[in-house]
Amino acid sequence: MNGYKRRSNPDENGQGMVEFALVLPLLLLVMFGIIEFGRLLFIYSAVFTSSRDAARYGSAAGDLGNYQAHYQDCDGIRAAAKRFGTLVGIEDSNISIDYYRTEDDDDDPLTPDITVDIGDCPIGGEGPSYISLGDRVVVRVQALFEPILPLLNIPAIPISSRTSRTVIRDVSIEGTPPPPSSVTPDVYIYPETEGGDEASLGEITVWFILTVPTGRDVTVPFNLGGTATLGDDYTLDRGSPVVIEAGTTRTSMTITVLDDEMDEWDETVLIAMGAPDRANAGTPSTHTTTIVDDDPVPYVSFTSITQSGNEGDGSMQVVAQLFNAIGVPVLSGKDVFVPFNVNGLAQPGADYTLNPPGQLHIVPGTPSATLTIGVI
Repeated sequence: MNGYKRRSNPDENGQGMVEFALVLPLLLLVMFGIIEFGRLLFIYSAVFTSSRDAARYGSAAGDLGNYQAHYQDCDGIRAAAKRFGTLVGIEDSNISIDYYRTEDDDDDPLTPDITVDIGDCPIGGEGPSYISLGDRVVVRVQALFEPILPLLNIPAIPISSRTSRTVIRDVSIEGTPPPPSSVTPDVYIYPETEGGDEASLGEITVWFILTVPTGRDVTVPFNLGGTATLGDDYTLDRGSPVVIEAGTTRTSMTITVLDDEMDEWDETVLIAMGAPDRANAGTPSTHTTTIVDDDPVPYVSFTSITQSGNEGDGSMQVVAQLFNAIGVPVLSGKDVFVPFNVNGLAQPGADYTLNPPGQLHIVPGTPSATLTIGVI
């Protein structure tokens, strides 16, 4: 029986090597793409998990001992973010922590609320103590995705995640007394606004806030100062002292701004905290509200165009009066000076005298000034 032996064709071997060389870069590109996509997905998952865990820690109820709240523990919030984030190179500088409050601008339900940035959490520092129920802690974490295989010229891609959570504080169970405090708490003043014009200010709420609740009432006296006058420029809904009730951390006082029609200088309302009972005066212990005047400058004119009298009358008066734009007499809270010139056939000193000479002064709070012409 004759055997048959197939011989290898060199041309076929060469063709197979060429085909493999053509397919190999495509296989490598697919494999490297799978690797890079997996890294991208892993970094995104790490960044998302880091911001979520950090925000959950910063919004948690309770304290860390010595009545330090979780939202004040900047190092703890960043440590929570780095528990998983260190696997992708997340450091303190890649983590930002801010606090926001939503305020209702007016009573119109169609007007969107205003979100106010009320502080941040610095590296190695402590977060603000004036956080209230409903405020939010926002944690942003960022990392860079850089391809490890430079097959394509792809720049580094920033990957970030932002997580917001409402801070849980001042939430107590009915019937549960506040925890005993081993330290004396601080009281500080927190205003909801710093100032504005008379018409827009309306009511201003000023808060007296305890750093930690206590089992007894805390009495906080205060003094009033500034250039504004109580009763004329503003009113208060309560007098000194205010009381922060046991088990709570705050009480408020409302300043009602009175809108007048008098042109005057901007005025201030100063609230200065005295020595609290069962607490220390913290920082800030004072607050100044600036009331910006929004009334127009008045007009001034003489009340009569001409007048006459006999030489034997002795004197005559010329009145300079303040008016508004529609001719209604008004007052001014500022000094108004009215210079004037004199001419005519009568001779000063021989026929008449002037008091005062050259300029009238309308005193603040008065409607007019009078020029007396002494007839000789």
